[in-house]
Amino acid sequence: MRLHSVLTEYAYDVSRHYNAVNVSVVMIMFFVVFGILGVNLFAGRLFRCSDPSTEDKLQCVGSYYNAVTGDVAEREWNIAYLNFDNLYA
Repeated sequence: MRLHSVLTEYAYDVSRHYNAVNVSVVMIMFFVVFGILGVNLFAGRLFRCSDPSTEDKLQCVGSYYNAVTGDVAEREWNIAYLNFDNLYA
């Protein structure tokens, strides 16, 4: 009798983990599909200037006064930290 209850509990645990794995696989598939879509739409388009008062690359030259640090800093054209240049980072 004890063996039967142990096997029943084991079967329940396996089925519970099986359902969790199925949900995880579906979530990963959605992540990959929308990630590929995001890379195709936005790759290389999320650059910005270190000076927030400028709007495009042509204005992002020279130096500017950084009010936060109180220093004069060079303007740099950098990629945003969160970007769509790849899927894994």
